[in-house]
Amino acid sequence: MKIVSFSSPQLFIVYTESNNLPHVRKTDKAHEVLKLLQHYPGFEYAKPAHQSIRQENGKNKLINIIKAIFSNEDSYNKVLQERFHTKINEEDQDGNIMKKDTAFQFKFAMKEKPQKNKEEIDNEKERTIQVFDIPLYTEKKTIQNSFSLLGEIVKINTRAQG
Repeated sequence: MKIVSFSSPQLFIVYTESNNLPHVRKTDKAHEVLKLLQHYPGFEYAKPAHQSIRQENGKNKLINIIKAIFSNEDSYNKVLQERFHTKINEEDQDGNIMKKDTAFQFKFAMKEKPQKNKEEIDNEKERTIQVFDIPLYTEKKTIQNSFSLLGEIVKINTRAQG
């Protein structure tokens, strides 16, 4: 018997804020990004999404973005370095319509998680308990209160198996 394993291709994700394309209707922004990026090798698709950003006051705000997905790392890196230009129509003070050239860049969407070293992994395992047979719909707060005698619970993961 021969075992064949398939690995899923790594995807590279960039995004731009939707307001970088002010002249395009909301429903057409992903298509506009598709037209900008379709000639890059490994470009897969573009889709609208939301991104949470931290504001200066410390609060998170959801912004509208357009994500572009690549399967080719070279194209991904090239898109991150390029500036894209688009023309928008603006009215001046006299009401005349003027074409204005604006530029924007794509940003990388994946935040790199810091890699834990062996010591950190071992330390976390030493402080981890695994509990079976908890009723399915038990809330995390109830679990936390039940085990509070053992110390402060930093993280709780629940997983239904069956």
